[in-house]
Formats: sequence, C-alpha cells, structure tokens
Amino acid sequence: MKSIKHIICCCAALTLLVGCTDKKTSQRALSAQEYLANSIKLEAGQPAKDQIQDLYDEMDFQRAVQAYIWATPFVSFAAFERGWKEDFGESMSRRVVFETSATPELTVYTANNTTIYTVGFFDLKKDGPVVLDVPPVTLGGFNNHWQYPLQDIGPFGPDKGKGGKYLVLPPNYKGDVPAGYHVVRADTYKVLYLLRGVPKGADTSFAIATIKKVQTYPLSQAANPPKTEYSMLAVRWGARLLLPTKPILTCWLKKFSMKLCDRKTRQSWVCWHLWVLNTVRRSSLMRG
Repeated sequence: MKSIKHIICCCAALTLLVGCTDKKTSQRALSAQEYLANSIKLEAGQPAKDQIQDLYDEMDFQRAVQAYIWATPFVSFAAFERGWKEDFGESMSRRVVFETSATPELTVYTANNTTIYTVGFFDLKKDGPVVLDVPPVTLGGFNNHWQYPLQDIGPFGPDKGKGGKYLVLPPNYKGDVPAGYHVVRADTYKVLYLLRGVPKGADTSFAIATIKKVQTYPLSQAANPPKTEYSMLAVRWGARLLLPTKPILTCWLKKFSMKLCDRKTRQSWVCWHLWVLNTVRRSSLMRG
C-alpha cells in the first residue's frame, strides 16, 4: 500500500514540475520544430495554393543539405587531387615527401606530429592496375574516391610491417593477376594512398629515408619500373588544399553535381549513393 502511495506522490510531483516549466522556453522549442507547419495555411485540409511552392522549396532545401553532406568526401578528394596535380603534375614516378611532421597549420583531422608523410593518387581508368612498392616499417593505407578505406599498409596490413608490393586493381577487373602481390581491388577508379615513415626518436632522417624507398608504377612497367624522383615539401603548403574550399563546395550544386551524375563516375557507386542521387535529381537542384 505504501509503495502505491509513493508512486502516486512521485507522479504528482512530476506533473507539477512539468507544469512549472518555463513557457517561453517551451514555446521557442515548439516554434523551431513546427515553424513550417504553423506557417502553412490549410484550405479544406490542403495547403493553400499560394503556399504550395513554399513546401517544394523546403523539400529542395532539405535535399540540398543532405546532398552537400553526402558529397563532401567526394568533393574533398577532388579538391585535394586537383591542387596536388596543379602543383606537382600527374607523373606517377614523382614522389613528394613532407619534410617535417604535421603541425597545427596542416588542416587534417587525423594527422599526427610524430611521423613523416607522403601521399599520392592513382587513376586506374587511365593507367590500369598500379603497383605500390613499400619498404619495411611503413604505415599507411588506400582510400577510394569516397574516402572509404580499401586496405591498410604496414603492421595492420597483409605485409605485417615487413614491406612488399601492393597491386591496386580497377573496379571489376577481369584480367590476370600475377603472383607475388598483395592485391587491392578498388571500387572506384580514383584511389588515394597515404604513407607514413616512423622516425627513430627525434631523428626524422630515418623516416624520410624510408619514405624515399617507396615506388609507384603501372603494372605494365613492372619489368622495368621508371626511376622515382623526390621533392621535399613544407607542411605549411599542405594547409591550403587538404580541405575543400567554400567556393568549391558552393559551386558543387550547379557544376560538380553534373560530374556526379556522369555515367563513368557512377559505375562504382553502391546502392545508397544511387538512392541519394536520385532523390536530389527529383528536386530542382539539378536544373538550371
């Protein structure tokens, strides 16, 4: 009996507490959540004719926000690749090595200040299967065009930190796969690789020397790989292109979206990418 009375008292107290909530705070929350619904006039249970366009505009806005978020990894990859190629060219045999570890100037969320970086891009549509030959004590991995991880390199990869040759294959590759490689089957034609050399204490010379042993070349040139050239790069330079700039993201809705719709780009998309794209295409975002 006492327990029932206790429950009744608790419920009454809770009801009183809720009733004493600041009405202004509650109204502000409801206003934010129900602004559109409260601003639409209904005629015979239907939106007024002069406000139907407002609903379509709201739908387009919501789809635009989702498309913006969804495409950011793709656009970020493209911005990085574009800036890299503009400054260093498209030669696969040219290796760029950061001369020091990352600092706060380098706008990369996961960069650390204890290793030496090198990065690069593969265009599997242009070059076909590509080889990445890494020495021991090298950390890194491959990402596809959507920045999804494809394969780790190093202690967490198949080479177990002993180094080896990785063979990156294009989407739906049907050709022969030679023995002696760690095979990476990419699901997009554009692939980014990132490698880190590990210093010995405060001395970065060992890490730089390790990174300089990395080689990249098309599988078609495996019998006689081209000589790799190296350039040392200040970390400060990378701060200008590793994240997409606002103008690039802003113009995406009009220009870059058309590239996303291209059949060649679409070839490796997974189902949910197509679902998002089709949702966007049904709106007015793709017109004009």
